[in-house]
Amino acid sequence: KLAFLNFYFLPVIVSGYYLGWRRTVLSALLCVVFIVLHLLLFPDHFASSTGSQGLVFHLFVWGCFLVLAGAVVGVLQERLQKKALVTKQLNEELAQHQEELSRTNKSLQEYTENLQKKVNERTVELESSKRVLEKMKTKVEDTLYSTMDPTVAKLIIEDRLRDEKRT
Repeated sequence: KLAFLNFYFLPVIVSGYYLGWRRTVLSALLCVVFIVLHLLLFPDHFASSTGSQGLVFHLFVWGCFLVLAGAVVGVLQERLQKKALVTKQLNEELAQHQEELSRTNKSLQEYTENLQKKVNERTVELESSKRVLEKMKTKVEDTLYSTMDPTVAKLIIEDRLRDEKRT
């Protein structure tokens, strides 16, 4: 019957996983109390070749390991749950940041497209203005050359001739 005591580890370990370490330690202690009561009520079920002291020592060691196994599994499971909760929160934050980044990226793309359109429009306007200015410049130069001496007109165009009054 002593070999069957090891089967108590399975439910204690499972309860450590699902119930937490406090309840598991209490359930392991309850198992030890039941076995001790069973030993006191039916001592012939626990006949052993090691004698009564050996039997008590065996049950004591078994009970200690039972409680220890339940406590260890329960504590590890609680730590695992805490880490899983932290990981879940971090994943949610990451998802929020990713969503925010995608929105920002989309707005930047729209802004870039709008900026490119504006640059293209402004370039077209500037080229048109340049053509108009070139035409005006050509007209002014033609008018100056036709109405004055070419050297004086050239000096005026190059902005080297100033309007001065002299006595």
